[in-house]
Amino acid sequence: ADTAEISGKNAPASRVALWKNRRVFFCTPQTLAKDIKEQRCNAKSIVCVVMDEAHRATGNHANVVLVNLIDEAGAKFRLVGLSATPGSGIKEIQNVVTTLRISQIEVRTEDDPVVKQYIHNREEENIIVKQPD
Repeated sequence: ADTAEISGKNAPASRVALWKNRRVFFCTPQTLAKDIKEQRCNAKSIVCVVMDEAHRATGNHANVVLVNLIDEAGAKFRLVGLSATPGSGIKEIQNVVTTLRISQIEVRTEDDPVVKQYIHNREEENIIVKQPD
């Protein structure tokens, strides 16, 4: 098998073997960052990271720590960041773009033909709630 799911449930010694012998990994950024810091995983060998919830890459979040560790190791890698909610403003989005070293952005809305086929009929109703005095 080329794939492995790695988590804190795997004993550290078994994770070393997985990092050496597998090619595709499913893990949290926290697990990968810890294994890089504790030299169980050679960050320089990482070529692609697919990051869900990429919009969380701000401050000292695990996504930020992970990207910095991989970059500091000198890895030549690509990052595919996924987010359904990239941010509410340009400044906020630009911060994530800079932090993750993003060079290209692709946007898909619910009206995009690629996405539209997966959107189910829905009804929206605005309810205005009066705040108590």
